[in-house]
Amino acid sequence: MIRPLLLAASAALALSLAAPGDARAQQAAASAPAFVGLTPESVRDWLVAAGAEAGEVMREDGDVFFRVDDAGVVWFVFFYGCEADGRCGDLQFNTVFDGTGVSAATVAAWNRDQRWLKAFSTDADGQPVVFVQFDVLFVSGQGVGQLADATVLWLEGVDRFAAHLRAAAG
Repeated sequence: MIRPLLLAASAALALSLAAPGDARAQQAAASAPAFVGLTPESVRDWLVAAGAEAGEVMREDGDVFFRVDDAGVVWFVFFYGCEADGRCGDLQFNTVFDGTGVSAATVAAWNRDQRWLKAFSTDADGQPVVFVQFDVLFVSGQGVGQLADATVLWLEGVDRFAAHLRAAAG
């Protein structure tokens, strides 16, 4: 399961970033060309290494994405700002909930009170659904590990949103 592994990885990353580094290594890194963007495959492989069940990267009608099955929740990772070399500048985590009985006020209350994940209601194939999304802009010069904190925010936020819907249903 991805959740405990990512929480541990995020903590380890934070500790390693806080440790003082060798000045020469920092200077060498500063003089190296900036790494711009991430490939969808590198993000997928990183999530799989963290314990996620992630499908293959799909490229359909200009969309680049893959599916993740995690602890009974299905979510997708969509990529944007992709260049010819396959690197993309940002991604969006995305999942959908059954919107039956979910009021506009419930969705508005979530968006008002939550900073990171945003929700909206719509119909899909004639059925009410609620999409939840979280956008992440990649930082130049950093590898796929930069997604650790964002992924933890996403996972915790999806759990909070599900609890929000249950509480609203009463």
